[in-house]
Amino acid sequence: MYRVAFIDGPLKGRKLTVHEDRLCIGRDADCSLRMSDPSIAGHHAEIEVRDGVVHVRRAAPDAALAVGGVPVGDVPVPLRRGEVLGLGPHTLRVETGPAPVALPSRLVVNLSVIAVVTVAALLAIQGALLVRAFALGREVRTMRVATTNDPAGALPATNAVADAPRTHLLRYPPPSTLEPVTAPTNATEGATP
Repeated sequence: MYRVAFIDGPLKGRKLTVHEDRLCIGRDADCSLRMSDPSIAGHHAEIEVRDGVVHVRRAAPDAALAVGGVPVGDVPVPLRRGEVLGLGPHTLRVETGPAPVALPSRLVVNLSVIAVVTVAALLAIQGALLVRAFALGREVRTMRVATTNDPAGALPATNAVADAPRTHLLRYPPPSTLEPVTAPTNATEGATP
């Protein structure tokens, strides 16, 4: 598949997508691309796809055909992407390769709306998480700190930390107490031979 776009001449602005392997250009009724211009021969040129490459050749001995300004004869010439063909007063461009995919404008608008809504939802979730993290941080700071190093009650009975509302969201297990290490009780363990 390739596209033919008229860039100059009476058919300027017209585009044609070609799905067939051979395209005949001329004035005759059996041509795939008929042109009524008298300067175009009955069978003026042939565009053919062979092995995935688009070729062009002159179909009549008196037909004026040029590729990039260089005249083309009866021998097929391979075309590169965007190559410019001259057919008498007409200039056209052959675009090889797959045709660009055109998305309907309604689909583009719908995709844009979906993207905006998704970004807004992600920002709302992030904001809610930040607010919750801040609240948890305040709750952790207001929790009463239990100290095991104050058996005599050296801390005042009333203080701002003790009077603040306490939450028990974060509980950590108490530190484990280690048994003191004692000397070996078995006489043979510590004896040296």
